[in-house]
Amino acid sequence: MYNSIHMSFPFNRNLKLHSNIFTDSIYPKNTVLNEYVDIKQLYSIIQNSENVKYTTDHPQHELYGSIHDQLIKYNSLYDEKTKCFKVAISLPKHGWGRQNPEKQLGLAVFHRPHRHSLATDYYDDYDMVNCQPEIYNQILKQNGSVFGCLEYYCENRDILLNEITVHYNNKINSEIVKKIIIALMNGADIGYQFEKYDIATCNNHHPFFIQFSQEIPQVIDLIYSHNSHIADDIVNADPNRFKTTGDALLADRKKTVAGLFYQTVERFIQEKCISFLVNYKGFNLLDDVVPSQDGLMIKKQLTYPEIIEDLEYVINRSMGF
Repeated sequence: MYNSIHMSFPFNRNLKLHSNIFTDSIYPKNTVLNEYVDIKQLYSIIQNSENVKYTTDHPQHELYGSIHDQLIKYNSLYDEKTKCFKVAISLPKHGWGRQNPEKQLGLAVFHRPHRHSLATDYYDDYDMVNCQPEIYNQILKQNGSVFGCLEYYCENRDILLNEITVHYNNKINSEIVKKIIIALMNGADIGYQFEKYDIATCNNHHPFFIQFSQEIPQVIDLIYSHNSHIADDIVNADPNRFKTTGDALLADRKKTVAGLFYQTVERFIQEKCISFLVNYKGFNLLDDVVPSQDGLMIKKQLTYPEIIEDLEYVINRSMGF
């Protein structure tokens, strides 16, 4: 049995993401994953999803006007010989953030209901609970920085979500509350969020939203102060990435760094878990696991009763969380 007190973790007295640790990946360049999908279900969705359009602010809108268009392109990745889809994944050129399927063609980035429909017969899906807030909260606490609203949300999430939905007379549900909180963590404007979800006219907003929206900029400033090198790497990879100037430029850099900080740590944890499954449970890196944002999908036949406990142990041992 190990004693965590005597172990060294990446964020003990350290808020900086060092490139020699966090830009390395278990997936080499030009990695191609095998994805197993219900081909009949894919054809059915393609035939019946013409009206499911991406909104103009959706990250995949620039590539595809609809899920229908995206899935048609995904269908072209099917390999008849191996009866699976060949999905290339890669890190952004600057090296930070998540592994993403090329041209957004892969289970990891599909609309969640469609992903579940396609993969339900082949994969079990494992996600980290409340991932982004927990990562921030635990890293900050390891560095002696406690932010009250963030800590309260992590420790009382279900109670708070219910309290907020009741406060707004159920005009928003718990999923929307979570989306607003995540948006705020990524630097979104609270007023815009209230308008987006049609609660802007409320005369008495829940105090948590107001306090959290005031606290999170302090968190983002702290993260940026130790990780501005991430923004420099982005500019080196793409000199036109930031188009603003002055205060707006600084704000853009801060929000971008905060988002990539979280995504990089998320991937680091995810890959620690996948490495464990490969090295100690005999999983095939390219055939048995699909990295999927804040979690991973594994083939159903490889699921075993203790997998949750094992992955929690890996996270605790590698991160001290």
